[in-house]
Amino acid sequence: MADTYFADGRQAFTIPRTNHQDLIRLTSQGTPRNKIRLSFDRNKQGSLNNGIGPNTAQEATIVLPLPLTYLAHLKWTSPVTSRLLIEAGVSVNRVDFRHDYQPEVGPLDVAHVELTTGRTTVASASRLTYTDTRSEVVGSLSYVTGSHTFKTGFGALHGYQRWTRPFNGDIQSLRFFSGQPNSVIVTSAPANNQENLKADLGMYAQDSWIIDRFTVNVGARFDHFNAGTPEQSAPAGRFVPARHFAPIENLPKWNDWAARFGVAYDLFGNGKTAVKANVNKYVAGMSMGLTQPYNPMNLQTEQRSWRDLDGNGHVLDANGNAQYAEIGPTRNANFGLNAGTTRQDPELPRDYNWEQSALIQHELRPGVSVTAGYYRRQFYNLRWTDNLLIDPERDYTAFTITAPRDPRLPNGGGDVITLYNLNPAKLGSVDNLVKASSRNTQVYHGFELTGDARLPNGAIIFGGVTTERTTTTTCEVDDPNQRRFCHTVPPFRTLVKASATYPLPYDVQVSASLLAKPGLNSSGRSVGATYNVTSAIAGVPLTGGGSIAVQLIEPNTIFPDYQNLLDLRIMRSFRIGQARVRALVDIYNVFNVSTIVQTNETWGPLYGRPQLILQARYLRFGTQIDF
Repeated sequence: MADTYFADGRQAFTIPRTNHQDLIRLTSQGTPRNKIRLSFDRNKQGSLNNGIGPNTAQEATIVLPLPLTYLAHLKWTSPVTSRLLIEAGVSVNRVDFRHDYQPEVGPLDVAHVELTTGRTTVASASRLTYTDTRSEVVGSLSYVTGSHTFKTGFGALHGYQRWTRPFNGDIQSLRFFSGQPNSVIVTSAPANNQENLKADLGMYAQDSWIIDRFTVNVGARFDHFNAGTPEQSAPAGRFVPARHFAPIENLPKWNDWAARFGVAYDLFGNGKTAVKANVNKYVAGMSMGLTQPYNPMNLQTEQRSWRDLDGNGHVLDANGNAQYAEIGPTRNANFGLNAGTTRQDPELPRDYNWEQSALIQHELRPGVSVTAGYYRRQFYNLRWTDNLLIDPERDYTAFTITAPRDPRLPNGGGDVITLYNLNPAKLGSVDNLVKASSRNTQVYHGFELTGDARLPNGAIIFGGVTTERTTTTTCEVDDPNQRRFCHTVPPFRTLVKASATYPLPYDVQVSASLLAKPGLNSSGRSVGATYNVTSAIAGVPLTGGGSIAVQLIEPNTIFPDYQNLLDLRIMRSFRIGQARVRALVDIYNVFNVSTIVQTNETWGPLYGRPQLILQARYLRFGTQIDF
């Protein structure tokens, strides 16, 4: 790991545990028109020092075991006639994993986060035990003729997921500013929550016709999604009393439709030039992760102010008791108690997007073609959380700060920034309603040019250029501090990919892959600078204590360098008796490019320090034997 070291000075690394895999696949051709396939794949693995990096010390990483993961699948296939095919299958998938503390973490140790650097020490800020079990049944019928293709089918999924988050002291982290106590993140532990996926059903039909020079594709799909939570109970914790919650049904319950329409036209009637257009609607893929935030037993966290009155560097005493005199008031009067604290609008619609595309494809010569296309995608029903008890226009008081001066910031920093402080009388007033936004938007535009060639000597060349951007507006929010840079229109950025394979004498084959990728940090964002504003910096007491995170750099204005990579493969084929053997050598990052892809983005003494570079050049040797 770049810029990361163990306590003894060694370069830090993640340690993978041995991967145990058990796999069996059975196929039976019971009759000429009936085939059954059965497979079972079980995997047990994990890793140590998971999450280690420049901002995470070794003792703050997690031990990540995956003790039980398996997929069992049964499929039946029957070509009833030369035109009619029936397929059906059933599968069961289970995933278990945990985030455990490192062995040296004591029973009272909790994560320490230094706000000026973003670095976490002492213990992990992530802790959980997770189980996910799902079963699915699928079936389809296909009818194919020379000029006509029809297919219909369904998929039905159900299951559940369970979570436990046993944080030491019921505390996620202690937060410090320049080494001084600042705030504490408390939790609603103990919390053992479950979400049930009652039905994720899709039924579809699609057809294709060839009419003269036209090929028309039409499809429609009905989607039903229903989830909820069971009856749940938990004992008291340090920051919440004992709780009991009744089941919640229809969280959510959606019935939606999607549509596909595409047409291709042979422009000159010679099969060399095709014009294509598509209009498609896609509903958003959903899972039990959508239900989890509304589960009243779901672990909640809250930032509260902290004054270390006894100077022990902890909000717990030596016996593990919470020192409530050191901890500020709650920001949520119903913290961990009320199922209605965050609830879903009963009329909340499912989010979806419409995609339109137009392409032209032309064969320059046999085996050589080019394609140019335009793609647009617009998203609808984007969700936001509205605190019905807070008016962002009336319940916040504006104040200004001066950003730090730093030559690494745009124009050297020093901007005057307007921030907002919540009216103290509104502290703890929470009635969150998750609903669809009428103002927030997300629109994608992309242009693409690709080409491929299959040459007479067996060489293959493929390449493409894509330039794209996504414009977003997220200005419909409750906290006016989140309106800073809430509308972003990034520049178009260009991605270049190319690959080639060339045969040489003596059954040797050389392949190359070239990638020129626009620079983004490891989170897929442009370069930022997060400034944690405390009451001392603000010049006014911040309601509830703690700090306000302020972005000093407008998104999509500063980007990391392009990532330019060249990979090579050299392969030779030969025969040994009846066996065909392929020996190969792969060389990744041939020129050993060390482009920086992640820097510390917390403004402070470590701001701008490189944290991650492209993976270094390495070799891989392999053999494939067919017999």
